[in-house]
Amino acid sequence: MSSPDEKTKAYRDIELQAKIQNASPHKLIEMLFDGLLLRLQYAYRYAEEGNSVLRDEAIQKSLEILIGLHESISTQVESDLPYNLSRLYEYMQRQLLRARIGNDLPILDEVIALVEPLASGWREIGTNS
Repeated sequence: MSSPDEKTKAYRDIELQAKIQNASPHKLIEMLFDGLLLRLQYAYRYAEEGNSVLRDEAIQKSLEILIGLHESISTQVESDLPYNLSRLYEYMQRQLLRARIGNDLPILDEVIALVEPLASGWREIGTNS
């Protein structure tokens, strides 16, 4: 017999899969940014509470999302933007590894501050297209 928590998680997983299947490529990136910000906020909260296990899990999820964002960069654009985004994502990944090793809240703050304008700008593009 499954617990209420397992049933809730299963429902959320099904709901997320439905959203993913029906999402445009732009919306998928928006969902990645939203998930990244949420996981970074969890990591920060768990670090504050001294819960290194949950902090590390949240940072690991954040790293996985950053890798997904990094892999989604289009190199078909005639500008420096793909290169600069790539470098920024790599920098954030390194910073998250440092935050994980040192339980460093200012580094988590920095990464959140870097992601927020990217996520906001991406949402803005979606509303204007």
